[in-house]
Amino acid sequence: MNRRNFFNSGLKEILHQFMLSPVGEVVSRQLQSFANLLSPKDLNAYRKEAIASITGAKNEPAVFRRPPGSLAQEEEFNLACTRCGDCIVACPHLAIHGDEDTGPFIDPNKAACHLCPDFPCIASCQEGALQAFEKFALPSFGVAELIVKNCNNTKQALSCDACYQVCPVSEAIIVADDASGIPEFTENCTACGLCRMVCPTIPVAIEIACEK
Repeated sequence: MNRRNFFNSGLKEILHQFMLSPVGEVVSRQLQSFANLLSPKDLNAYRKEAIASITGAKNEPAVFRRPPGSLAQEEEFNLACTRCGDCIVACPHLAIHGDEDTGPFIDPNKAACHLCPDFPCIASCQEGALQAFEKFALPSFGVAELIVKNCNNTKQALSCDACYQVCPVSEAIIVADDASGIPEFTENCTACGLCRMVCPTIPVAIEIACEK
């Protein structure tokens, strides 16, 4: 293979194989995170909604929450957060968005928080805006609500437990003992959005709402 062919095809093949490897997958996720930081997904479309929701404005249909471990009081969070974007880059699942105006936020109806065991978003924060949880504690993003009419288990001869299978929190979802198999969200639910992400119905049968 001559030099030109190497750079035209050989190098492309090497890079392709690398990106398919476990290390390459990590690199790919990080590159996507950097792209998310530089051009946040859909951010321009709902920046005003994010600001209004985070600051407590009413009648906002979307759910916007600060990243896991955020200081509880918005004023305290804003004083500590420098809008550096480190938590956005650290998230391996592209769940955190934001810019200098909004600061970092999560909308679990659009991108689920995977409740990473090591919470890389918290570990990346050097300013104390995101703080480690006590043992066994988890973040809460709102309330998961079932839209019963959309659930597959209300349709004859269909049985679905996708939400139950994906849920990472013990007893956050329970399934009815009767033949209906209708899932129910308990007080253990964190409203992370993973159940909504895997819900196979169109429209989806799960919605994340602001805490009541």
